[in-house]
Amino acid sequence: MTRTARTRRAPRSARRSGPRLARLAALLVAAVAGATATAAPAGAAPPTDGWSCRAQSLDVNSGPLEVVLDPILDPIEGLLRTGEDGTQCVTNGATPLGGALAQVTTQLAPLGIDLGALSATTTIDATKVPRLQAPASTSRVAGLRISVAGAELVSVSALEARASATCAAGAAQYASSYDIGDVAVFGQSVDLTGPVQTITDPLMPLGPIVRLTPGHEVKTADGVARTALRVEVLEGITPVEVKLLDVSLAIASVNDHGTPCAIPAPPTVGVPSTTSARSLTAAVTPPAGRTIARCSFALTPLSGGGARTIAGTWANGACTASVPRDVAPGTYRTTVNAVTDGADPGEATSAPADLRIGYPGLGEVTLSGRNVGATLVLAQGTTLTSCTITVKPAGGSPVALPGKVADGRCSVDLPRAQYPPGTYDVTIDAVASDGSTDRVSKQIVLTGPQVGDPVAIGPLVVFPVAPGSGATITECTATAAPVGGTPRSVQTYIDPGTSSCTAGLPPEQFPPGEYDVEITIKDSNGDATTSRKRVTIVALGGAGGNGGANGGGGTGATGGKTQGQVAAERLICEKRRLSILDVRRSTSGVRVTGVAESALVGKRVSIRVARRGASTRQAGTATVRKDGTFSATVPAPAKRYLATSFALRYSATSGSASSRSVRLTRRTNITSSSLTSGKIKIAGRVSAPYPRRGTAVRVRIQTGCTSYRTVATVDTTRTGRFTAIFDPPADGSAAFYRVETRVPSRKGGPSRSRSFSLDRLVAGR
Repeated sequence: MTRTARTRRAPRSARRSGPRLARLAALLVAAVAGATATAAPAGAAPPTDGWSCRAQSLDVNSGPLEVVLDPILDPIEGLLRTGEDGTQCVTNGATPLGGALAQVTTQLAPLGIDLGALSATTTIDATKVPRLQAPASTSRVAGLRISVAGAELVSVSALEARASATCAAGAAQYASSYDIGDVAVFGQSVDLTGPVQTITDPLMPLGPIVRLTPGHEVKTADGVARTALRVEVLEGITPVEVKLLDVSLAIASVNDHGTPCAIPAPPTVGVPSTTSARSLTAAVTPPAGRTIARCSFALTPLSGGGARTIAGTWANGACTASVPRDVAPGTYRTTVNAVTDGADPGEATSAPADLRIGYPGLGEVTLSGRNVGATLVLAQGTTLTSCTITVKPAGGSPVALPGKVADGRCSVDLPRAQYPPGTYDVTIDAVASDGSTDRVSKQIVLTGPQVGDPVAIGPLVVFPVAPGSGATITECTATAAPVGGTPRSVQTYIDPGTSSCTAGLPPEQFPPGEYDVEITIKDSNGDATTSRKRVTIVALGGAGGNGGANGGGGTGATGGKTQGQVAAERLICEKRRLSILDVRRSTSGVRVTGVAESALVGKRVSIRVARRGASTRQAGTATVRKDGTFSATVPAPAKRYLATSFALRYSATSGSASSRSVRLTRRTNITSSSLTSGKIKIAGRVSAPYPRRGTAVRVRIQTGCTSYRTVATVDTTRTGRFTAIFDPPADGSAAFYRVETRVPSRKGGPSRSRSFSLDRLVAGR
């Protein structure tokens, strides 16, 4: 740039701007100090083999104003970018404050930089290895205005810069682009589709000069940076170039560090060969520091047809595989593929070899229920001439049975009358139309349904059961009778895995005592077994209603039931295999506890939640403990779902077993329970609205599946709180307690609606 020099005294306003800017700098630094302390992007260590990203909306080089403006602009610029040079890319990283802080710069005088909206983001797929992560940076600016001493120099409607990287053939490939909206300088529209432009105000020839550089790109071997627009304001009266202001807008860059695009070294794979008619092998050597994660053989028949992939096993420097018998005999073009371990595995495929594989034959002998047989494999163009199955019982004589061919299987059904449960040697012979033969043999064991010794858990009597060969338990019936009494049918539950059949003896019909329980099971083979055992049934609910009518009396009694036993009794009352015992809010979420039948011990239970009008969703999981109980703390629901009108409900499922749903929010709640110094203490609260004169609450102990007995009555306080202290059951048994009261539907109204808490299980000694 050349221009005739002219001496011009700086305007008075300019001479006074220094002190004014200094005062303003102090105010602005204090204004943004709090924001920079919390919102500035955290630095990250440079990646050793990865990508770094940077997206910045505003970068100001203040020229002669640097001393005054840098303390203000530096913290602002730090808040308007995501990522630092050389730091790792962030998945969906974004500037924390956006355009809000940009308005601060409008208070700079005589300099004004006003940006209506800002956005700086970086993205990367961190779930993938570096060469597949596709990092990218994007920076946007909208509504830009730059002015000096109140006079607008430049305005731009929108700016955007983009930078990205991908890997191709082991090398990084970089790309960048930009967009610029409507631009005006000194109030006149400017076309920036061309190169750098230097513009002077036609009304002020000796005034400031504006230089615009659109879409500046810097591409190196390890990265790319793109600036959508660079604005430079130059002093117009000096013979040499004096830069008053240098602003870069919408900057995006991506760089690599180390070798993120490097392709991992592949394993060395030899040509496959056969070691027997249906055994394949190939030498496979992994690169240094790696092992082989998986290998497989691909077989393509030369006679035509699709390829077949067979999984292999890598050990001792070789990949081996057995060809299934359902692969027809013939010549196959065979290759072996091997993949190394690690997040970014190497892979290699061998040269092909034409191998002759297989022969006409039979698969392994299998038993399905009472059907014994094997799958047929025949050579191309042949048919089955004969199929014979010879069955020999232990210590008996062999019997040849004609085999039946259906769906490619040669088999025969073994009648129950001739072949009772026991051990048998089975031989299958097949003859093909081309004269080829094959024989397979195996010992099989036919079993009938079996019943083990029962375990009594309160009123639950659990019988371990097992079906016959290849079958499942289809029926389970049971009767119970007092010793010497008349049998009565009882409810039974079959475990889906056929590991147990549970009989329930309701306390109302079967009080504590000894009973003869007879159980009959039948399996899908049609076989049935009956077993009769004597069991002892314990009382339900401690004092239960059999004595202890005073609601307590001493704590030194022995022989009472534990909390686990009482909890197990709940299953019979609910006629379910799973039961939710308690649901309550805690400081860390919602605590759900329950009990399951013994067949579910060790299995996973899904805790589910649903609100009115919506389907259930899984909130957490738990594992059934050895004592049959389970518990889990699941995330707390949103506050808007805690109102009673939403009826938020929790339930539990495990396989086909499910519990009843239990409501979380109630008008009446037990907040704590304990056994201290021989007394049970239960505290709780009734939520508003309250009756005019308070209300009474009754604490009741469960004495049967549907029966309760009052053990204490107390009044609530003005805030609905209550505390009851009373004696435990006389025999020291644990028991379920609930609190009942009546509540009004409106403030100050009479107590009309019955309300009760969830049952709370409390130890008795």
